Amino acid sequence: MMGSPFVWFPFVLFLFFKGSVVKAIILLVLGLGVIGMVDNVIDTLLLVSILGGLQLCGISGIFLGPVIVTLLFVFVDILAKMCEGQSGDKSVKV
Repeated sequence: MMGSPFVWFPFVLFLFFKGSVVKAIILLVLGLGVIGMVDNVIDTLLLVSILGGLQLCGISGIFLGPVIVTLLFVFVDILAKMCEGQSGDKSVKV
């Protein structure tokens, strides 16, 4: 895998040679810190979902595993927003 620096590092060079040194340094720090950590978490989650899908569904799990994990995250997000909308009562009505 190439990694996320192949996306943001050329833009750092562009900003630096354009004369926006401060913006280039800010993007470099964010790229090394925040973007790098988020990329590592996403890569790990993708690998775990692929391996889990393989174990559960066989070869089709390569595709089904990440789809199931994505649907789970969407479901949890929708459920959290539904619970937020209820005023005063924090219990979920099924």
